[in-house]
Amino acid sequence: KPFWLYSFLFFEAMFQRICGHVGALSSLEQTAVQELMESRAELLTEEGVIDVKSDDGYMSCTNFLTRVDEASGALGVEIAPRGYRSKFSANYRALFPDSSRHYRVDVLEASVDHQEIWVNGEKFELTSEANELAQGLQSAWVNVIVFLDQWQVADATQKPEKFELVNALFTFDTAWSKFENQ
Repeated sequence: KPFWLYSFLFFEAMFQRICGHVGALSSLEQTAVQELMESRAELLTEEGVIDVKSDDGYMSCTNFLTRVDEASGALGVEIAPRGYRSKFSANYRALFPDSSRHYRVDVLEASVDHQEIWVNGEKFELTSEANELAQGLQSAWVNVIVFLDQWQVADATQKPEKFELVNALFTFDTAWSKFENQ
């Protein structure tokens, strides 16, 4: 086989490893994406911002983050590295016991506030680097929300591609991991 074909096959394999297989969603993927879409519709907002302050808003956001994790798993989205968690304090390790995603509303909320995060009554101030990473997480969060909104209103012939959803979820997870590491 010619060299270019090997190169193409290599890059296609790498792309599929990162973005999953391109094409139609399997029934498991369809179910996970449908549940993600439903949880997106249930997110509460206040003045255009996701509500995480009220009990109902917090619960709807928790449900959405759970569905993001489940859809990511169903779609084969690679988990961003989280080896840094082994260096967390005992309080943080209790919240993040392994390298799974473990999305938490309080982490997302800290990325919005850009100031501080409280863990088990202990206050942690965010550095300027952490603030930049918080902005990156918020950007990735908005991209996932906008993507899901576009997917919801698109007809069957204009739905975004599976790889686009996988990319949005992978970008979100990577931004989350980077912010969480700070």
